[in-house]
Amino acid sequence: MHYRHFNLYLVGQMLILLAGCEGFNPVTDTAAHFIRNSKVGSKAEVFSPGFEYLEVEWQGRISSMALGYRNTNDSLVTEHWYSGHGEMVKLVNGRIVQVLGMTNEVRSSVAKAPEWSELLSHRFQVVWVQTKDAMPLYRYGLQEFVISRQVSPTKAETNLAPSASNWVLEEVKGKKLSGSTWIYEQKFALTNNTVIYSEQCVAPSMCFKLKPLGVVVPR
Repeated sequence: MHYRHFNLYLVGQMLILLAGCEGFNPVTDTAAHFIRNSKVGSKAEVFSPGFEYLEVEWQGRISSMALGYRNTNDSLVTEHWYSGHGEMVKLVNGRIVQVLGMTNEVRSSVAKAPEWSELLSHRFQVVWVQTKDAMPLYRYGLQEFVISRQVSPTKAETNLAPSASNWVLEEVKGKKLSGSTWIYEQKFALTNNTVIYSEQCVAPSMCFKLKPLGVVVPR
């Protein structure tokens, strides 16, 4: 069985088990809705009333994911976003912490990322570490060293998120699948300590531009 198909099969089985154990569940119900109603090869975006969407751009191709669940615990906001093909992206305060159902996955991650309010209160660099378990080849305990700092946006960046009041740039040092060093940048545009646009990477060949769309009302 193809790796991607096998992953989607596992995701589907997990959803069935969760639905059976928990009854109505916003996460599994949202994922099931979009898996059921997706059309392979369809280029048209279909927005369902009442769902909140996240625009995802990868290598110039734009699609969307629907919010399945959002939880707020003190200063941490956790979101699960689902595509119509069973892919899931988990964000914590706008940062990618888990990716499932894709060619490259982040099975889990542990990090002590600085809060946005802390980063935006000064212009100093903040250095921190995140640890990931990643696929393919199940690489366990991968460490990435991150330098975060507030920056002034370029004109092009301002056009991407005109309402952003602050920008944060991150320089990340990790490892490629081959074991060689991989250094990359991530960008976050924020308003009121909330990410409204970001550029984040899961692997050298998988870097996303993410933009929350809010609740989209079909015309």
